[in-house]
Formats: sequence, structure tokens, C-alpha cells
Amino acid sequence: MPNLSSDHLRALAHAHQNIVYDLLMRASWETVGTFGEIDKKQETTPGAIAVLHTKTRRLDYHPHVHLIMPAGAIERRA
Repeated sequence: MPNLSSDHLRALAHAHQNIVYDLLMRASWETVGTFGEIDKKQETTPGAIAVLHTKTRRLDYHPHVHLIMPAGAIERRA
């Protein structure tokens, strides 16, 4: 398997933006979902606000996701 550098990954992301951005957001939300599974007694669903960024402060192409999570969660109801 070839060694992929950050430049290779950025080029791949730029060439397939819809797919890569969707995967970034899905992976982020899946990670948030795992926090609700850690403590089974709480029976809550965690939430977050997610923002997809595609540039750095210097305007270099660098796709990434920022998440803000509240300290609470929504109670699951049957």
C-alpha cells in the first residue's frame, strides 16, 4: 500500500469533495453518537453543532470539521 501524505489526501478530497465532505460529517456524528453509548444508564442522545471548514486562516485548502457539544443531552423516550 502506498504511503499517502497530507498533500495526497488534500488532492483526493479536492477531486471528490461531495464524497469526502459527507464522510467527514458522518464520521463526526458517529463519534458524537458513541458518547451516548458510554453510559447505558443515562439513556440519552447527545447532540452537537457541526461546521465543515474547507480552508485554514491562511486560506490553504484543509477540509475539517469543528463540533460544539453541550454539557447535556436529550432524554430518550419510548
